This record gives sequence, structure tokens and C-alpha cells, in this order.
Amino acid sequence: MIYLKTQTKKTMLYVASATLLLAATAAAQTAPPCNTGYQPGTAGVCGTIWTTYNTEAGVGGETDAHWDLFTQPIPSNPSTATQKKLIEDPCAASVKEFTPAYVDVPDGQSPGAVVFGYWRPDGVSNPNSDWISPLNEVNENGGLYIYKQTWTVPSTSPATITITGRILSDNETYSMYGLGSKGCQHLAGYKYNGTNFSGTSVNGPSDFYAPWTPFATSPFTVTPGSPATLYVIVRNRGYGGLDSNQTPTGVRIEFGRFPSPNLGQSASADFNGDGQPDIAVVDSDTNKVAVFLNTKG
Repeated sequence: MIYLKTQTKKTMLYVASATLLLAATAAAQTAPPCNTGYQPGTAGVCGTIWTTYNTEAGVGGETDAHWDLFTQPIPSNPSTATQKKLIEDPCAASVKEFTPAYVDVPDGQSPGAVVFGYWRPDGVSNPNSDWISPLNEVNENGGLYIYKQTWTVPSTSPATITITGRILSDNETYSMYGLGSKGCQHLAGYKYNGTNFSGTSVNGPSDFYAPWTPFATSPFTVTPGSPATLYVIVRNRGYGGLDSNQTPTGVRIEFGRFPSPNLGQSASADFNGDGQPDIAVVDSDTNKVAVFLNTKG
């Protein structure tokens, strides 16, 4: 499909499906963090999704290549200065206190297939994500679990981004924070002020095939070409709302792509065969390539 728009000095040619479009758009789009449930590999930036998983509480399992988990849950009602600091500013947590999260729910899982079988299954043969959790996901105390991922922001990214996607959790996604060029930023959900939580959570208490919850963060300031970290805080509500009562806990996240600047990477070549050099520029808003034909020679 081709759209022509004639201008006085140039002709803009929009190519909706061509090798040039696919190659240039892929180069100019800005990659978000990786979805949950991936292993290291060569299939793209994030790798390939795990098809094996943590089959029993505290036994074996595969670790996520990109997502880490703070070693201990924080009480739902933080009481010490250290606990309050972690919830107010999770970016201040020591890297040494995080260990890889475990991948739990396999592709195509049916209800009751495993002890945590009431978590929403993939439902497709090639899933985009899997659940992640602590190793002993079935018998975890109630409290606040801090997950994080550090990724390199592509050099083509704008300096301010909005992270979008959809999320599932058992039981409730409290908040999201980002560590970028302006330090630790609160991006979504509850905000702790040292005494209590204000605002609303990213998604409410949920499990047992709860529907996906879409989310969009507030603007996050990053440095293109440099690392950034996303923190996701999930509350595990123990039976009766008590942290001392152990229950399953986990989270599953799928991200959308970041918006890029309207005009991205460009390339020069003779696109219409007239022997004159033309210019192609990616229009990221429309997912098309604008080709400016040289009519002057």
C-alpha cells in the first residue's frame, strides 16, 4: 500500500510494507524493560522465554535473566526506619540484597496443573511472559516484595519516557519507582510518606485468574544510552490480612514499547531508480517511513 503526498520541492512517499520499513522502524523504536519470565539467549535483547519452571515450593526452578527480588519481604506496615526507607525509596536498596527471581508458570498451564495452578495461564503456544516469584512461592509470608530490573536505555530514546504495559500479581501491585537521571522517581501506585500510603495501587488485591490490569507510569527521566532501573513493589496479603500467614505470591508483567521522537533514524539511497540520491526517515508515530525523493538532482 502506497500513499503519495506532493509538495512544491519534494514528494513524500509513505511505504506501509517494505523491507526498508521493517529494518528502519526496528532500529528506531525504543525498547522497554524485558517482560517477566525470560532466560538469557540470542533471540532479541531479552532472550527467550523459559518453558521449564519452578515445579515445587523451594525446589529447583529457573531464574529470570533480567528480574531480581529483594531478599526479604518488608512488613505491610513498616515500623523501623530501614523498612520505611525501602518503601519510600527502593532505589536506595543495596544491589547485594537482591537475588534473581524465579520463573513459575509454564506455557499452556491448565487450572490445577500445579499447586499454584490458579494463577492465570498463558493460553497461547508462544507466550510473551511468565510469572516470577520467590523460590518458595507457595509458602511466603505476607508483606511487600520488591522486584527490580536494570536495562540500558537505547541511544535513540527520548530523555523522558512513559512506561506502559499490563500486569498481574498475587495479590496486589502497590507501586512502581524508577531510577534514572533525576534519581529515584515515583512512577505509579501508592506512595509512602513515612506514616502511611497515599493514592491507589497499580492493581488491587487479586488472584484466581484475575484479569490483566493495564498501566502507564508518570513521566520518567532517563539518559539515552545509559542504564535505568524499574522497581515494582507487590504486596502479598497473608490469609486474614496477616503477614504471619503464608500464601503464594508472584507477579507477571508485559511492557508496551516506548514512544520515540517523531522522526528517527535516516538513510540515503536512490529509492526510485532515477539515479539521484533520496532520503528515507522513520516516522515513529505512524510506524511508516517517509521517503523524500530528490527532484532537483
